Amino acid sequence: MIIFALENAPSIFNNYFYLFSCIEIKAGKITGSLHVAVELMKRVGITDALGSSRKAALCAWLIFARLIEQGSRLSSVRLAERYDTSILKLEQFDEDDLYEALDWLADNQETIQQTFVELIKSFGQRFGVKKVTFVGDRGMIKSVGIDELHSHEFFYITSLSRRLGHC
Repeated sequence: MIIFALENAPSIFNNYFYLFSCIEIKAGKITGSLHVAVELMKRVGITDALGSSRKAALCAWLIFARLIEQGSRLSSVRLAERYDTSILKLEQFDEDDLYEALDWLADNQETIQQTFVELIKSFGQRFGVKKVTFVGDRGMIKSVGIDELHSHEFFYITSLSRRLGHC
Protein backbone atom coordinates (compact mmCIF):
# COMPACT_ATOMS: atom_id res chain seq x y z
CA MET A 1 0.00 0.00 0.00
CA ILE A 2 2.81 2.41 0.83
CA ILE A 3 4.57 1.38 -2.40
CA PHE A 4 1.36 2.15 -4.35
CA ALA A 5 1.11 5.62 -2.80
CA LEU A 6 4.74 6.38 -3.64
CA GLU A 7 4.34 5.15 -7.20
CA ASN A 8 1.30 7.41 -7.69
CA ALA A 9 2.83 10.42 -5.87
CA PRO A 10 3.94 12.27 -9.02
CA SER A 11 0.41 12.23 -10.48
CA ILE A 12 -1.05 13.39 -7.17
CA PHE A 13 1.46 16.25 -6.96
CA ASN A 14 0.77 17.19 -10.59
CA ASN A 15 -2.95 17.46 -9.79
CA TYR A 16 -2.25 19.72 -6.81
CA PHE A 17 0.23 21.78 -8.80
CA TYR A 18 -2.37 22.31 -11.53
CA LEU A 19 -4.97 23.28 -8.92
CA PHE A 20 -2.70 25.83 -7.23
CA SER A 21 -1.33 27.23 -10.49
CA CYS A 22 -4.83 28.60 -11.20
CA ILE A 23 -4.80 30.67 -8.01
CA GLU A 24 -3.44 34.19 -8.11
CA ILE A 25 -2.23 35.60 -4.81
CA LYS A 26 -2.40 39.35 -4.27
CA ALA A 27 -1.74 41.39 -1.17
CA GLY A 28 -4.62 43.64 -0.14
CA LYS A 29 -4.47 46.94 1.62
CA ILE A 30 -3.60 46.98 5.32
CA THR A 31 -6.61 47.17 7.64
CA GLY A 32 -5.76 45.87 11.13
CA SER A 33 -3.81 48.74 12.63
CA LEU A 34 -6.20 51.31 11.15
CA HIS A 35 -9.19 49.45 12.64
CA VAL A 36 -7.48 49.47 16.04
CA ALA A 37 -6.68 53.20 15.82
CA VAL A 38 -10.25 54.06 14.74
CA GLU A 39 -11.67 52.03 17.62
CA LEU A 40 -9.34 53.77 20.09
CA MET A 41 -10.34 57.18 18.70
CA LYS A 42 -13.99 56.22 19.23
CA ARG A 43 -13.41 54.98 22.78
CA VAL A 44 -11.52 58.07 23.94
CA GLY A 45 -13.97 60.47 22.29
CA ILE A 46 -11.85 61.86 19.47
CA THR A 47 -14.35 60.71 16.85
CA ASP A 48 -17.23 62.40 18.71
CA ALA A 49 -15.22 65.59 19.17
CA LEU A 50 -14.27 65.78 15.48
CA GLY A 51 -17.67 64.87 14.08
CA SER A 52 -18.49 62.90 10.95
CA SER A 53 -17.56 65.18 8.05
CA ARG A 54 -14.97 64.35 5.39
CA LYS A 55 -12.60 66.90 6.95
CA ALA A 56 -13.02 65.19 10.33
CA ALA A 57 -12.17 61.85 8.69
CA LEU A 58 -9.09 63.43 7.11
CA CYS A 59 -8.04 64.70 10.55
CA ALA A 60 -8.50 61.19 11.94
CA TRP A 61 -6.30 59.91 9.09
CA LEU A 62 -3.65 62.50 10.03
CA ILE A 63 -3.72 61.26 13.63
CA PHE A 64 -3.26 57.68 12.44
CA ALA A 65 -0.53 58.62 9.96
CA ARG A 66 1.34 60.46 12.70
CA LEU A 67 1.20 57.36 14.90
CA ILE A 68 2.47 55.07 12.12
CA GLU A 69 5.21 57.25 10.67
CA GLN A 70 6.17 60.81 11.38
CA GLY A 71 6.40 62.64 8.10
CA SER A 72 4.97 65.31 5.87
CA ARG A 73 1.44 65.64 4.52
CA LEU A 74 2.73 64.16 1.25
CA SER A 75 4.07 61.13 3.12
CA SER A 76 0.63 60.78 4.76
CA VAL A 77 -0.94 60.66 1.29
CA ARG A 78 1.58 58.03 0.18
CA LEU A 79 0.91 56.04 3.34
CA ALA A 80 -2.78 55.97 2.42
CA GLU A 81 -1.91 54.03 -0.73
CA ARG A 82 -1.05 51.04 1.50
CA TYR A 83 -4.04 51.27 3.87
CA ASP A 84 -7.75 50.72 3.41
CA THR A 85 -8.91 54.28 4.07
CA SER A 86 -12.52 53.29 3.35
CA ILE A 87 -12.54 52.34 7.05
CA LEU A 88 -12.69 56.11 7.63
CA LYS A 89 -15.11 56.51 4.70
CA LEU A 90 -12.32 58.14 2.71
CA GLU A 91 -11.57 57.49 -0.91
CA GLN A 92 -8.81 59.38 -2.69
CA PHE A 93 -7.24 62.50 -1.24
CA ASP A 94 -4.10 64.52 -1.71
CA GLU A 95 -1.94 66.77 0.46
CA ASP A 96 -4.10 69.81 -0.43
CA ASP A 97 -7.09 68.00 1.09
CA LEU A 98 -5.05 67.39 4.24
CA TYR A 99 -4.03 71.04 4.49
CA GLU A 100 -7.70 72.05 4.07
CA ALA A 101 -8.59 69.62 6.86
CA LEU A 102 -5.98 71.24 9.11
CA ASP A 103 -7.45 74.67 8.32
CA TRP A 104 -10.90 73.29 9.23
CA LEU A 105 -9.45 71.90 12.45
CA ALA A 106 -7.96 75.29 13.37
CA ASP A 107 -11.25 77.06 12.56
CA ASN A 108 -13.19 74.62 14.75
CA GLN A 109 -10.65 74.12 17.52
CA GLU A 110 -12.68 75.81 20.26
CA THR A 111 -15.81 73.77 19.50
CA ILE A 112 -13.81 70.55 19.30
CA GLN A 113 -12.06 71.33 22.58
CA GLN A 114 -15.39 72.13 24.25
CA THR A 115 -16.84 68.83 23.04
CA PHE A 116 -13.74 66.99 24.23
CA VAL A 117 -13.93 68.64 27.68
CA GLU A 118 -17.57 67.54 27.98
CA LEU A 119 -16.56 63.98 27.05
CA ILE A 120 -13.78 64.00 29.64
CA LYS A 121 -16.19 65.33 32.28
CA SER A 122 -18.61 62.48 31.62
CA PHE A 123 -15.70 60.02 31.57
CA GLY A 124 -14.55 61.34 34.96
CA GLN A 125 -18.04 61.03 36.43
CA ARG A 126 -18.55 57.55 34.99
CA PHE A 127 -15.28 56.15 36.34
CA GLY A 128 -14.90 58.32 39.44
CA VAL A 129 -11.78 60.10 38.17
CA LYS A 130 -11.10 63.17 40.32
CA LYS A 131 -8.09 64.70 38.59
CA VAL A 132 -7.67 64.99 34.83
CA THR A 133 -4.58 66.40 33.13
CA PHE A 134 -4.52 67.32 29.44
CA VAL A 135 -1.17 67.19 27.69
CA GLY A 136 -0.93 69.18 24.49
CA ASP A 137 1.64 70.49 22.09
CA ARG A 138 2.08 74.22 21.56
CA GLY A 139 -1.11 75.69 20.12
CA MET A 140 -3.32 72.72 21.00
CA ILE A 141 -4.55 74.23 24.25
CA LYS A 142 -5.62 77.82 23.60
CA SER A 143 -6.61 80.40 26.20
CA VAL A 144 -10.31 79.62 25.74
CA GLY A 145 -9.53 75.96 26.29
CA ILE A 146 -7.43 76.82 29.34
CA ASP A 147 -10.31 78.80 30.87
CA GLU A 148 -12.64 75.86 30.23
CA LEU A 149 -10.16 73.42 31.81
CA HIS A 150 -9.83 75.67 34.88
CA SER A 151 -13.62 75.94 35.24
CA HIS A 152 -13.79 72.14 35.62
CA GLU A 153 -10.66 71.98 37.80
CA PHE A 154 -8.75 70.08 35.11
CA PHE A 155 -5.00 70.43 34.80
CA TYR A 156 -2.93 70.86 31.66
CA ILE A 157 0.64 70.60 30.46
CA THR A 158 1.72 72.46 27.33
CA SER A 159 4.77 74.20 25.98
CA LEU A 160 4.75 77.98 26.00
CA SER A 161 3.91 79.62 22.69
CA ARG A 162 5.24 83.05 23.65
CA ARG A 163 7.67 84.61 26.08
CA LEU A 164 5.97 85.61 29.33
CA GLY A 165 8.61 87.98 30.68
CA HIS A 166 11.97 88.10 32.33
CA CYS A 167 12.98 86.09 35.36
